[in-house]
Amino acid sequence: MAWGGPIPINQGFPTYEVPDRAHRSQTDSGPGKSRPRPDPPNERYGLTQLHDATQYAALLNYYTNTLEHGTQTFTETHPIYHTTRTFRFASGLTLQHAGANYWQVSFVLEVLP
Repeated sequence: MAWGGPIPINQGFPTYEVPDRAHRSQTDSGPGKSRPRPDPPNERYGLTQLHDATQYAALLNYYTNTLEHGTQTFTETHPIYHTTRTFRFASGLTLQHAGANYWQVSFVLEVLP
């Protein structure tokens, strides 16, 4: 299913987390060991957007009903690579009042392989 939120995910104030591919383990003495993970974690893409009340209601409806509280995947153009990728929510929606009928909405998306 394609992204159906009121504002495209490439609009807003993004943060991008490159996955840590190292597996670190402690030793009884001396420095810990580090080796590459066989299956690296998925990339994460954080986003903060400014929504008015109507846009936030549409996003909440899409998140809650269509994506079943963020558990379903969706496709969208990756904001950095500009290729179609599959995403899912890795967090809930964080809401902060931004004054005069506007809300700052933050969430984290996981980029699936």
